[in-house]
Amino acid sequence: MFIVLSLSTALLQPAIQALGSAVLRLNTGDSALGTWIAYLCAACYLVSRLPQIYRNHQRKSVQGLSIGMFSLAVFGNLSYALSVICKCVPEPWRLQAAFPFILGSMGTIIFDAVILLQCWIYRPHRYLAEEVSFRSS
Repeated sequence: MFIVLSLSTALLQPAIQALGSAVLRLNTGDSALGTWIAYLCAACYLVSRLPQIYRNHQRKSVQGLSIGMFSLAVFGNLSYALSVICKCVPEPWRLQAAFPFILGSMGTIIFDAVILLQCWIYRPHRYLAEEVSFRSS
């Protein structure tokens, strides 16, 4: 098993290095393609929460939705954005290059917060159900 892993790593290393150098060329200013891809990624990431927000609003329910998943998504996006910002603090010129990544993660936190707010607004009203049950007995 170890020999197979070592052999496969040795065979893949040139491909990984070539991919890494291609990505580095895209992000060093030789091409704006890397920046456009980053903004496209941020836009897709931002828009990804809208169908769930709309569906929750239409149904007036968040049944089946994992609050834990969205809570962890908020924490993950917040820690990612803060790590990017902290990395850019010593070299402020990097903030411009990192902006699409910060926008994608921080913007998504806003939509995640909307979903968490919907979880609170559309929560089951236990006391109301108990009151109706008590009156009908």
